[in-house]
Amino acid sequence: QAILDRIGADASRCCMIGNSPKSDILPPLALGMRAIFIPHDHTWQLEHDEIDRSHARLTVLDRFVDLIAHFQAV
Repeated sequence: QAILDRIGADASRCCMIGNSPKSDILPPLALGMRAIFIPHDHTWQLEHDEIDRSHARLTVLDRFVDLIAHFQAV
């Protein structure tokens, strides 16, 4: 939140992309941001956590290359 405040960003207009539920996905969702989760088989075990995949601000993609089509559609 401090970073968003410092740069004057509206959380609802920001998005985080990552493969770590604990560090990349859950914190932004808690702040009101959108998040794009791209699961990876080699994500460090300590970064695993439960994610509600039906969350309104969450998108789950299979591969990073899928971001191109996702952002072209938005």
